[in-house]
Amino acid sequence: MSSSSTTGKRRAQPADIIDVDAEYTQKFEPEPNDIISLDAKEFRKSVRKLKKEPDRPSIIGNAIKQARALHGPPVAKRQKTSHVVPLIPRHLTLSEDRTLRSPSASSSSGHVQVIKRPATTLEITDSDDEDVAALLRGPPPKKPRISAPVRPTQAARPPPVVRRQEVIELFSDVSDLDPEPKPEPVEEESDWDPPGWDVNDDHRWTSMRVNPDRVDTLVSTLKGMSITPSRPPETSSRPIGNTARFKPKPFVQTQRQRTPQYVWEMLPAAFRPRPRARFMELPSQPIMRTWKDEYHPLLSSRCINKFKQSPGAVNNVQQKGRWTVVTSGCIGGEPDEEDEDHSPYNHSGSLITYDTRAGRPEIPVGHVGDYVRKSNPDDTWTKHYAVHDAQFDPLFDMFVSSGANRKVLFWKPAWEPEENTDDDSEVFGTNRHTFWRQKYAMTFSCPPNQLCFKPICPDDEVSFLAIAEKRVRIYSLTDSDQPRKEADFRLFSKKDAPHIVGNMVWGTGPTEDCLFASSEPDPLIRDEIPEALFVGRHKAFDVENEKALFEFQAEEAGDSLCINASGTTIALTTTRAESHSILRLFDVGNQDKRPTSIIDVNPYPSSRDRGFEKYEGEVTSSAFSPDDVFLALGRNDNTVHVYDTRYLKKGPLYWLEHHEECKSAGKEKYGIAKVEWLHSQQTRRIALATAGEDGCVRLWNPLTALDEDNGQVIAEVNSDIGHFSIGDPYRGENRLVVGDLSGQVSFFDLEV
Repeated sequence: MSSSSTTGKRRAQPADIIDVDAEYTQKFEPEPNDIISLDAKEFRKSVRKLKKEPDRPSIIGNAIKQARALHGPPVAKRQKTSHVVPLIPRHLTLSEDRTLRSPSASSSSGHVQVIKRPATTLEITDSDDEDVAALLRGPPPKKPRISAPVRPTQAARPPPVVRRQEVIELFSDVSDLDPEPKPEPVEEESDWDPPGWDVNDDHRWTSMRVNPDRVDTLVSTLKGMSITPSRPPETSSRPIGNTARFKPKPFVQTQRQRTPQYVWEMLPAAFRPRPRARFMELPSQPIMRTWKDEYHPLLSSRCINKFKQSPGAVNNVQQKGRWTVVTSGCIGGEPDEEDEDHSPYNHSGSLITYDTRAGRPEIPVGHVGDYVRKSNPDDTWTKHYAVHDAQFDPLFDMFVSSGANRKVLFWKPAWEPEENTDDDSEVFGTNRHTFWRQKYAMTFSCPPNQLCFKPICPDDEVSFLAIAEKRVRIYSLTDSDQPRKEADFRLFSKKDAPHIVGNMVWGTGPTEDCLFASSEPDPLIRDEIPEALFVGRHKAFDVENEKALFEFQAEEAGDSLCINASGTTIALTTTRAESHSILRLFDVGNQDKRPTSIIDVNPYPSSRDRGFEKYEGEVTSSAFSPDDVFLALGRNDNTVHVYDTRYLKKGPLYWLEHHEECKSAGKEKYGIAKVEWLHSQQTRRIALATAGEDGCVRLWNPLTALDEDNGQVIAEVNSDIGHFSIGDPYRGENRLVVGDLSGQVSFFDLEV
């Protein structure tokens, strides 16, 4: 039987309707007129309490058991026939009118068919549907009335009942009466986002205005566009001179197109490429200056002046402004010995100053003294000593010189000439022998050799001078006061060690307060102690705190020492045995005493090849390039080796040789006298200047070192070169000054 037919039967037989509330009242209520108000929350609490106390009988469970006893077993346990009601969810509803209601079988939505009033207090759902089917299977017995129903009057009516719209599902298992738990919300990543990210939040986001006619506008725009690209206006170019640079005609703005353009049509208007030339010619002048143009003044220099007043080989040339200082050796000018003979070639000129404005040299009187023979006190003569070094003070108008007479002299101008005057007759007149006069003098126990001023900073008021002899002495200088001793450092603990300080260099940048020194055998006693020829010590000193920082891990005698422009790397070359040199790089920026790189310098030629009976190879000069990439080593075999400091272990990058005939007058050959790096102020191109025993100063392009034309001669003299100085003409200095071993000094510049 279908559900619809079953429903129709129930409507036709109203007597079959069971008043469940009446039975419930008869069994459990003392009075029939009492109305039960069931609270869903209290009901859940009671069910949970019953779960905790299983021995307590359930009231609703007893009611269901009594209903089963009255109406028989459930239909589900009997034999299924065609008249069995299908097991579909049924609803029993307890309401105020105490009337049983069942859903309509014809309704697909499953809503409850209300007979009298729709007020619902408690709805019980049995998933098994067995008890409900048993109630609907047959006519129930008539319930005897306890009392006749009395319709209450308006005054006697009880207060309205509070209706609870709560539904509790009741399953076949009577003990499980918990309400269906509410599903827990699923947590998503978007729940943790800030509230402002929610685009659906109308309080923070408003919808964008949309043109309702945008489709029609787009269609009309596409109709007006053309696939054919527009052609830009033609421009013509004309050459300028004989170069490959062309100047286009002025651009004329064309009429703006009203039709929309594609992206590829708008790009040429924003980025106009260089127009093509109609008549292309080979450029006679390149667009960028060549390396030869950068150093054209040096490459085109000619000798403009020279003099020869030095009694020996020139060993140092220094420039500052209009002044040039030249130091040289002197025959018979060595340190004093007992009962030495007077040399007829001993004369003045070991210290010479040259004024570019006056154009004449002057000889300051300083490194000279009266020699007295000990065996014959009456035998005396005036002795002129060799001058080892001279340096200009970078802060004041002063220069310092050191000589073989064991003295260091400080020279200052006799007086300041008037500014902007070219008349120097008073300065170089008969009343004055020289413009410079001796201001201070210091005497040492050992002849000082090298002088080194600390590089100055713009706000410095005091200059520092390092003097090398048996030890390193530091002095501070001012314009008016005498030199004041600041520090004293030793390389060897023994005072009578057969070594002297051979090379010194001040740090720059992070090492500006540091001084690095290297030792070498004393040339006066080196033949007496042969075991000290290849032994040396090399240290770093903190001048500000007056202490030694560390000692480099190198035990050989020092040859050369240099520091890079950034002040972080030291290059030290030493000699371990005859013609065996070692090159080491040290990271002094991190005060690391261990070498970061170490290689053996390429072997020197044999004594037979050099023409000597006994030849010792050594590195005479070294220098870093301004970009700290290249390192040049000048050797006494008349060659220069250029290394790439990044790949030091791969050996020399270039071999530069002064291949011309040696112009040395004596048997001794000194090879490369000096190496110096240059860089252009405009394009930062670098060049390397070297001076060799062929009497030439050559300029090399390190980027084209293998070219045959590389190493162009910029100065040539009649003897092998002892020293040279490249000055800045914008500071009033000479472009190039060269001193050779014959004592001649030559000045080179552009011919006027």
